[in-house]
Amino acid sequence: MSDNQQEQDLAREFSKSVSLAPKKVLFCDAGYGFPVEARPRREKILAVAKQLVNFLCWQSQTQSVFAEVVVIGCDEASQTAVEERMVELLKGDVPDNFRFSSQSLESLQDSIYLSPDAEETLDANTPPPDRLVVGLLIDRRIQLNRSKNRATKLGLPSARLPLENFNVDDSEPLNVDTVLTAVQQWWWNCETMGASSECFLDSMEQAFQEHYLRHPNRPLHKEPNKSNS
Repeated sequence: MSDNQQEQDLAREFSKSVSLAPKKVLFCDAGYGFPVEARPRREKILAVAKQLVNFLCWQSQTQSVFAEVVVIGCDEASQTAVEERMVELLKGDVPDNFRFSSQSLESLQDSIYLSPDAEETLDANTPPPDRLVVGLLIDRRIQLNRSKNRATKLGLPSARLPLENFNVDDSEPLNVDTVLTAVQQWWWNCETMGASSECFLDSMEQAFQEHYLRHPNRPLHKEPNKSNS
């Protein structure tokens, strides 16, 4: 068999394995709405676009299989504004694994809504669910139970990330791009390392490192306490 033929066979096998693997989807819930006033609306549109672009640019730096990123619950005018701003920031079209959807949030019954106030915690020793919902909450102040109540209203189960071994500042919410990065890296780690708590610890370390690089003057989240892991 020629080297070229062997490469083609390997490529087909890889494509087949990818198509058979469960699709990983990150749903971004924009159903919290956008302000009506011009300045606050413009600021939130920019913030949402920037968070999504931060993650998509980080995600594209690897050759691994990407999770699909779907913004859902966004009104048409806000969708247009966010997408236009994303194209400006990307200096080109959005990647193929990103899209907006008019799908009803209530239809995501096989998905888990991530919330820091959820009663259930994801198991750090097993891979995260294949379909997760992340609220596009950009506010810098904590609003207790907001995402948990949102999940309940939508009829979706909620769970929080297993952050017990991290010194996370409870007064500062995790950035949307930080959460997206952590989950994507967690999926990748489980595929390459095998499911274990180390997979999750490593994913959070990398997500926090990205946070430091983007916000060097706001290093609020610290290294995990390995002695308690």
